[in-house]
Amino acid sequence: MTATEVFAKERRSGLTQGRKGRAVRPVLDGIVKKLLAVDNLVFNSGNDLTKPIEVELADGVKDDPEALARTAQLLGSALAASIDTRVRLVNPNKDENWILAEVDKIKAENQLDSLTDPDTLGIDGDGLSERFGVENGDATE
Repeated sequence: MTATEVFAKERRSGLTQGRKGRAVRPVLDGIVKKLLAVDNLVFNSGNDLTKPIEVELADGVKDDPEALARTAQLLGSALAASIDTRVRLVNPNKDENWILAEVDKIKAENQLDSLTDPDTLGIDGDGLSERFGVENGDATE
């Protein structure tokens, strides 16, 4: 089976899932309302039955974690995506704080925070070791 055939099959599966989801939502809505009414009656829960019920169905096709990791690795080696972008790609369900913390950990583990910006290297001695004898902002031999 070729990649094109796989993608076509996945698309058909997604369309089928969407059609089935549209058909089952009203039924689930009625069932959930009845269950909430029973919950109120038996357990005196105080559920507000006047509010509309929102039934949400999970996505049918999940991204393969291995494929995501491979993509992130390829993007990294091609220098085609930032660390932040790759972390978001591999961890789509994580919140902003978690992602930023993970990016900081990756930078620290790989000592990327200590790299000098090539655009500023040498300006006022930035990024030069002391053996170059930086005096008064000028590098001397």
